[in-house]
Amino acid sequence: MSSLLKHTTRQLLVVDDEYFNFEILKAGLASTFNLSYADSGKSCLASAIADQPDIILLDVCMPGLDGYDTCRILKHTPETKHIPVVMLSGLESVLEQQAGFDAGCDAYVVKPFSMAVLREKINNIVEGIMYTEDKRNYRRMQVNTPAKLTSIEPIAGLSYNATCVDLSATGLSLQLDDLLELNSILSVDIASTHPSIAPLKATAKVIRASKEEDGTITAGLEIIELN
Repeated sequence: MSSLLKHTTRQLLVVDDEYFNFEILKAGLASTFNLSYADSGKSCLASAIADQPDIILLDVCMPGLDGYDTCRILKHTPETKHIPVVMLSGLESVLEQQAGFDAGCDAYVVKPFSMAVLREKINNIVEGIMYTEDKRNYRRMQVNTPAKLTSIEPIAGLSYNATCVDLSATGLSLQLDDLLELNSILSVDIASTHPSIAPLKATAKVIRASKEEDGTITAGLEIIELN
């Protein structure tokens, strides 16, 4: 059961082999969250089972179990698989970020980062604002005149034809001509004649892909970074 039901203030478990990094996060987030600390992947797993947090902030580069392996174990352990994981890393290449999503993380934040941006991302994830298959009560702006995607292309692969059905600060809903692979990373360019939507260039992750009974193919994308 999520600790959202047990705590008034959200519980964050910070996992980092450097205690100094925990102190920085605590200074920036303690006014909003209760933070606890684990100094390794192994202690993270024990802590997450014993006192389940609302979200885990997980460093990637650690001795022993690194962040990728720790995340895989968390997501394959019945007691912890539901806990959102945000990876914090100085590794910024597309391949390294893809490795994080392949391991099961819910977001990948590259260091250095703005504490305000991290706080908002944590709120978005914990409160379920991002697109998911079964929960769509996110803050979104309906696009009355569907935006046209001038480009939607996997980092390695063929381009796709797609129409933007709706757009929010955290995600896109698309109708397209072929299924996209779940968790793949895409480069997205959007042009819209809708007066309240500015042109958008972004890197996005596929978090939903489905084909309806009528043959319509849809996909949900989470915007990882505005370029």
